[in-house]
Amino acid sequence: MKCAIMQPTYLPWMGYFALMDEVDAFVFLDNVQLVKRSWQVRNRIKSSSGDELMLSVPVRKTKSRDELMIMQGEVNDDVTWRRKHLGSFENSYRSAPFFSEAYELLVSVIGQDDIRLLGEINQQMILAVKNAIGIATKTYTASQLPVDEPDKQLRLLKLTRHLDCDTYVSPPGSADYIEHNNPGGIFAGSGVELQYQDYSHPEYDQINGDFLPFMCILDLIANVGCDDALAIIRSGRADVK
Repeated sequence: MKCAIMQPTYLPWMGYFALMDEVDAFVFLDNVQLVKRSWQVRNRIKSSSGDELMLSVPVRKTKSRDELMIMQGEVNDDVTWRRKHLGSFENSYRSAPFFSEAYELLVSVIGQDDIRLLGEINQQMILAVKNAIGIATKTYTASQLPVDEPDKQLRLLKLTRHLDCDTYVSPPGSADYIEHNNPGGIFAGSGVELQYQDYSHPEYDQINGDFLPFMCILDLIANVGCDDALAIIRSGRADVK
């Protein structure tokens, strides 16, 4: 049984969903610090001119940034960010073959102004996409699990064990902090195997000029549709080539 643990980010890229699809249990790590100008609050779409366009979610400063967790962050609806994101997405993708599928997913979450917490918006958006493209992995929310551990590495190990998984799959970017002190970090000798995601960004037919990688997941859906999205996502995995 494999487990992956990731922060619920805003409109993540296709590699996020590849990791979710690769494991048996996926945990949304929502009870960690909210970092300003991180992927927790923003992501990229491809504009009609073919350039990268960043969509950012404003968050109210209700407490010190060091104390504010993702699940506590309140979006600032005094700023018309929802309408701006929907308008920017429509302007960028209205000519895409599956624009309506992607746009409806976006509207289904950020179009509900009664959803005010950043963690909930991010998680609901990810789950909406997950269901639409057919990922069957079971998901959990860290703040709702009985695992209370301040140490970052030990928390990953405890969450993995709590879900009865014997393998933890990490994005490669986490290797530096996991293995900072020793190879394998906290997982060495723990009985839980540490693996790293091996993923190469696949290309697909994309409007608005030359292919631009690392756009948010809705770029893929707008261009290829929900029915074909998962096959393209899986094509980037080393173990399915």
